[in-house]
Amino acid sequence: MKTKTPKYLARPELAQVTGLCPVKIPSPACSASSAFTLIELLTVIAIIGILAAIILPTVGKVRQSARSAQCLSNLRQIGMAVTLYAVDDKDQYPYGYININNADRRWSHQISSYLASRSLTEKKRSNDVFFCQQESVKPNASTATRTNYSANPRVMPQEKADGSTKRVKVTGVLRPSQVIMVADGAVNPGPNNPGVCDWGFYDQTVNSSINLAETAVKDEGDQGNAHLSWRHGGKVQAVFVDGHAKAFAVGELRYKHLVNNY
Repeated sequence: MKTKTPKYLARPELAQVTGLCPVKIPSPACSASSAFTLIELLTVIAIIGILAAIILPTVGKVRQSARSAQCLSNLRQIGMAVTLYAVDDKDQYPYGYININNADRRWSHQISSYLASRSLTEKKRSNDVFFCQQESVKPNASTATRTNYSANPRVMPQEKADGSTKRVKVTGVLRPSQVIMVADGAVNPGPNNPGVCDWGFYDQTVNSSINLAETAVKDEGDQGNAHLSWRHGGKVQAVFVDGHAKAFAVGELRYKHLVNNY
């Protein structure tokens, strides 16, 4: 119901008689000063763009940090599984690679039953613990390793065809807090074996004449058998024989971290 303004409020002459101030009825038209100008609108858009430019890289870094943290967790679980395997098998670590009746069995297959997730032996299925979220290239179902991680061949060596290779005992690693067990694996670019290299299968040669404490391990950009990946913002992550995990920048990882009897 529409109300009317009393006459004594709308008419000034009545206001003089009543002693009340007249009410000014505003015009229905909007004031020009209350509207957004084009400059103001462009300013708001520019501010939003600046905020987005600041926030998006931060979100990306947070996501990368979360993936790296998950990778370290994966490596710790893998390290624990390898240790449990050794405890159950006369204190011996598994082979990095064995070939039984032409059946590929690598270290990842041998320890999979010690992890809570599903087994790697199931066809076309993979255990999430064996995958690093920071690696964009995933091993396909035909890749024997089905993992983004590589085993240190001096802890888990390849078994030779004649069966002469001895497995490494837990007591054979003299510096468990300094020797890597498993680390981020590099992608194999070869057309015949697409997927992730298994460091426990293809050994990275160590020259006996080099200074093990000072010589840096090859990165994936070097020539030769380089099977580590610095995919975490220029860092490679690894779990050590004693169970702790950490990240190394390029040049920080030394050959002393590979050789178990240094």
